[in-house]
Amino acid sequence: GTTYYWRVVAKDANGTRSGPLWNFTTATAPCTAGPSAITLVGPADGATGVALDELLRWGGGNSQCAGLSSVYDVYFGTTSPPPFDHANGDSKLWDPGTLAYATTYYWRIEAKDANGTTPGAEWQFTTAAAPCVLPPSAITLTAPANGATNISIQQNLSWSGGVSQCAGLSATYDVYFGTVSPPPFDHDNAAAAAWDPGTLAYATTYYWQIVAKDENGSTAGPVWSFVTEEPCLALPTAPCTPNPTDARTGVNENSNLAWGCGDSQCAGLVATYDVYFGTDETPDVGELVGTTASKTWALPRLQKSTTYYWQIVAKDENGSRPGPVWSFRVRN
Repeated sequence: GTTYYWRVVAKDANGTRSGPLWNFTTATAPCTAGPSAITLVGPADGATGVALDELLRWGGGNSQCAGLSSVYDVYFGTTSPPPFDHANGDSKLWDPGTLAYATTYYWRIEAKDANGTTPGAEWQFTTAAAPCVLPPSAITLTAPANGATNISIQQNLSWSGGVSQCAGLSATYDVYFGTVSPPPFDHDNAAAAAWDPGTLAYATTYYWQIVAKDENGSTAGPVWSFVTEEPCLALPTAPCTPNPTDARTGVNENSNLAWGCGDSQCAGLVATYDVYFGTDETPDVGELVGTTASKTWALPRLQKSTTYYWQIVAKDENGSRPGPVWSFRVRN
């Protein structure tokens, strides 16, 4: 791009004559610059936890000479330096498809036009770790023992294990319970690892199974069983150890009655006591003075020089057991 000036001077024997001043400018120097530097848009260099569907994006790399347009070669892979992958045309974005979990990728871009190539820096990123897809852990038995017999009809069921193995998840439990094997579904027990089935039947085999569930799936425990106890039908023991002692004489007229034994023999039952008292040596309903839950009975003031007869009948839901007829004589 330089301007030159010139003119011509004609000469002969008669003298000289100058022509006009002319000028011209030469063409500008050709543009030979290659594409501009390439800049990173995303993902950030060294980024971790990158999504598996991440797009690669960059900027810069533009042609610096009029009439030229850049195109881009993509180098991409899991080794450094990354190998050539493909020519991306003039787009500054590329979808590498679904990436692998927990993998480090290396990439760089080369911008090209008719004037040459501008290589970009090498960048790298690491994808997110594979998601935890484990179902709940194995379920273990706590109580009652598998195959146990003579189990209380008030027995609760409990278990352990069956917990979520992945962060952020919480297991719940389905209870299968019944008198057939395999047992039918009974209910969703939420997150509780114990259950009260209520009062069970006597002398019955029960089957039960726990299935732990979370968002990753379910883990079924084995089918367990137990046999409940035989029903307790025993009557209360017979009342004993009377006070006043049997056939005692000289008893104070202000005495009261007390006794021992007469207790329920079956768990969950509580005895009460019918008190028979009077001067009839064979007490019957006419001598029934009341019922008490304690083993004492308060008497009114007694008649001196009088023989009294008394009997205690222990009772519970299984029936009644009478004690012997006792007697004592009040002092003169």
